[in-house]
Amino acid sequence: MFAKAGARTELTNKRRQQFYEQYVVARICEAGKLGITTEQLSEMIRKGNEKQ
Repeated sequence: MFAKAGARTELTNKRRQQFYEQYVVARICEAGKLGITTEQLSEMIRKGNEKQ
């Protein structure tokens, strides 16, 4: 089996872009509807990350 040089990096970058488009943008839009500021959203993410 052969793979193109850099294929893993290419796939990872594509998946990161999909994650951003599918999850991050949607959460930012929802936060805006709820009146959550960027700073508040960032703090929520930090708190969630600390629990892992």
